Amino acid sequence: SPPHPVTPSPPHSVTSSPPLWPVLALILLTAAGSGGYLWRRATQPKVTGLLRVLAGPGLVDSDPYVELERLRRSRVTVGQAPADVPLVGATVQVVIRPGYRVGDSWQMLVSGSEQARFNDEPLTGERPLADGAILTLDSHRLRYENLRLHSIQRSIVRHQPPGQPASPLHPLTLSSRR
Repeated sequence: SPPHPVTPSPPHSVTSSPPLWPVLALILLTAAGSGGYLWRRATQPKVTGLLRVLAGPGLVDSDPYVELERLRRSRVTVGQAPADVPLVGATVQVVIRPGYRVGDSWQMLVSGSEQARFNDEPLTGERPLADGAILTLDSHRLRYENLRLHSIQRSIVRHQPPGQPASPLHPLTLSSRR
């Protein structure tokens, strides 16, 4: 029988796959960004101290106090829900955050609406939250306690020059390095 003509098969076209480096670069940038974010979040100063209920309906979980360090947050809201520290029936809210360095600790600052009271005065602007400060939110009275700052405050008051008002944790009287 006559030989069958052999038809040459078309040459295999070599298709090049897209370069892998853009994908690897994107993965690397994403990982670096996520790692940087997590590192920054972990190194940010956290809210410290304790809030003790002195009067009022109290905390939603019925505890007599809340240790703010356990929340591990760089900003804590207290009062009206939703809040990090919700108070039963509260209609106002305050924010506590680290402000500036005081020795090996951080001075906490508190801010909120003027309906909240700070040491029996309307809370206007952002105020340094000293050990023993009283926050009043509606019928709730809370005392802020921070033993680390307590000893620093006493030291500063003892070394206050005569004739100067005692302002234990005023930012201008302390090192404000961060």
